[in-house]
Amino acid sequence: MRAARRHLLASADLRPMKADAVDEAVFGHALPKRDLDPRIARVLRAMADDPGSTQSAGEQAEMVNLSVSRFLHLFKEETGVPLRALRAWKRARHLLNFANESLNMAHLALDIGYPDSTHFSHSIRRFYGLKPRAIFSGSRELAIYRGGSASALEPA
Repeated sequence: MRAARRHLLASADLRPMKADAVDEAVFGHALPKRDLDPRIARVLRAMADDPGSTQSAGEQAEMVNLSVSRFLHLFKEETGVPLRALRAWKRARHLLNFANESLNMAHLALDIGYPDSTHFSHSIRRFYGLKPRAIFSGSRELAIYRGGSASALEPA
């Protein structure tokens, strides 16, 4: 890991990296691709396209023609994490796209899929250990790089 970090820092290339490039830098080779069930892959693409979506598990299951219980079981089997946990992580991660902007916190909470600002604040504190305002106040000068694809790693 230290050697990979030194290599990445020495390259001074701040462009988003493809997952294979990160694997190569860290492990010395690209990791084998996992074949996800196409139904779960479809749901994951939809989540990546709209991280603030409030679509329920039932609606997602219906989108891929599965019962809710089968969908939730298959989702966890394929991804290794429950749907609720992944959605919460993606929502909290989506916040970082706005970390250096001046926004109304209550509006931002609703825009990125939280039901209210209290839930937003508690969830962000659980993931990052900081209140949303602390993240925003300490991030005014950060440069945020947004990749063009879901496979790009985006520094935030």
